Amino acid sequence: MTKFTPGPWQTIRDNFISKRLLNQMPDCRIVNREVWDVAFCPPTDDDNGNANAALIAAAPCLYDACFGMAGRLFEYCDELTKDGRASESGNIRLIAETLRVAAAKANGAA
Repeated sequence: MTKFTPGPWQTIRDNFISKRLLNQMPDCRIVNREVWDVAFCPPTDDDNGNANAALIAAAPCLYDACFGMAGRLFEYCDELTKDGRASESGNIRLIAETLRVAAAKANGAA
């Protein structure tokens, strides 16, 4: 599994890089709780930079949610099968597999 910088992550707006580039628009830095830089989103004239930063900052939480929910859904499918209700698990298993693939992409396994 890929080791990424531990979360939670947050965004900070400042001119950390922009000052060096003589640009007055604030950069958006994504940092973890120890204020280690995780990523930078350069300034843009629209809201894309803020949206990109928010998505990147949410990455650890999204990863945990995908990975955790996939496991719970697979367990639920197994319970349905044990109860003789395997036909009810098809769509649930598909959702669990989709979440598992998303989590695998996030840690570099897919």
